[in-house]
Amino acid sequence: MRQDKRPDILIAGAQDSVSGAILIPEGAQEVPMTFRLSPFFLAVLLLFVHCEQLGLTSSDDDSSTNLALLLAAAALTANPCTSSISAGAVGANSSLSLASGCVSGVSSSMDSSLPSWIRNNFKCSVGYTVSGYYCFKSLNLVNAHSAYYRSGSLNEAFNTGGGKNQNPNTISSQNFVYAIPSSPTRNTGSLTGTQGGLVSIGIGVNGLAVFNNAAAPPDTLSVEALTFDDQEGHPENTGSYHHHSQFINGDGAGGTPASVNLTTLGSGANLIGIALDGYAIYGQYCQGQGGNATGLDAYHGHTTTTAEFTTPTYHYHYGGNGTGGGNDTTAGIPTLMGSFFYGNVGKVSN
Repeated sequence: MRQDKRPDILIAGAQDSVSGAILIPEGAQEVPMTFRLSPFFLAVLLLFVHCEQLGLTSSDDDSSTNLALLLAAAALTANPCTSSISAGAVGANSSLSLASGCVSGVSSSMDSSLPSWIRNNFKCSVGYTVSGYYCFKSLNLVNAHSAYYRSGSLNEAFNTGGGKNQNPNTISSQNFVYAIPSSPTRNTGSLTGTQGGLVSIGIGVNGLAVFNNAAAPPDTLSVEALTFDDQEGHPENTGSYHHHSQFINGDGAGGTPASVNLTTLGSGANLIGIALDGYAIYGQYCQGQGGNATGLDAYHGHTTTTAEFTTPTYHYHYGGNGTGGGNDTTAGIPTLMGSFFYGNVGKVSN
């Protein structure tokens, strides 16, 4: 059984002979959308600039134009939420504990500039706004006991019932920075795939990363789900814990196992998080319909009212095949998101 892995290079794929686009292998979840220069590419770029300054390159204007375009592209894809605001600081897993619903040392703060549906529901991350974006910074540490902590007071035995098998990875602190559109809009052009090389496709109400509906080939997510812990998540090989499918919001009172599964909750508040395109993600239940969501599009979404939105608003639901709780075609199990975003996506880095 293969586990989630992060590629060692930014893009690994063939180039389409017609469009010139890089074809990312399905399931390649862990490559950031934000622009990153590999050490080799950065060295080449610096050498190019140095040679230009010394007059060692061609006098043709094309090289300077290409460099200007490259730098402009980097500026356009930069994450606007990379401020000095800290998401906290933690030690080794062996020293971690739970405090106020989050791991000790993890900052939990939502700025007053954020809308109430975010301020009243999100925790274990730092939220604020910049022009046009909701910003979230998260250390991405699961706020619960998990076998994937491996040691310390937050470690627990892995539940092997039903043929489950723990993957070899260990939870570690991350540095996720999300820039999510504060006024989401439908993408009327070429759709953005959730499997297109993003380090995360959304953030949960407990600060944890949301991943797509694909597994590392040749597995499907229905097979990879056998490695999920009691919180219905797992880490990939760089230690980034995440959810693809069911979503449990941390431990219960006194550190006991959580009893509220937001994805399968039959009624009431079941906001799971926000996708990278700015639309909310809910469990299978839809308050606007008074039951499990129906009429979902290919992206797992529809437009109706929710507990947070009294005006009909587009949002996603856990599920697939048109219904809340239904199986996603790609995954073979219900998932938090489908294969594409409905809206225009923001930026995320780690």
